[in-house]
Amino acid sequence: MTFMLEAARTDADTTGISTILEECRFAPERIEALSSTYTSHKPNLRAALGRLGTQRPHIVNVDWRLDYYIKNNHLERVNKPLYLIDLQTEQSNSSDLGHLIFSCTQEQLQDLVSKLKDATKSLEKFSQK
Repeated sequence: MTFMLEAARTDADTTGISTILEECRFAPERIEALSSTYTSHKPNLRAALGRLGTQRPHIVNVDWRLDYYIKNNHLERVNKPLYLIDLQTEQSNSSDLGHLIFSCTQEQLQDLVSKLKDATKSLEKFSQK
């Protein structure tokens, strides 16, 4: 089973499968049966493997809010702004929205924006090649 899934994942042809099975000393009739079964089910296997992918969710929307942090249990006065960010995400194989919620300081948010700009520039350079 693992062999067939790996063959479908790598889009192997029946010649390559037959060669490997011959090296493993399978009987010719078994090689023929496995090859024909693989050929007939290969499109379905590849489609199923595509749905199981490890693709990262895509960000489809961003909500944010600025709160002012006045005090906490340890300090009487904090007096710092705190950004609450909600990234709404969507998986490529589902229309359900997920949420990635986090908080950060102004410095952390500036660092995040800077890194995202750098990533955007890198992708633009890569796509021009």
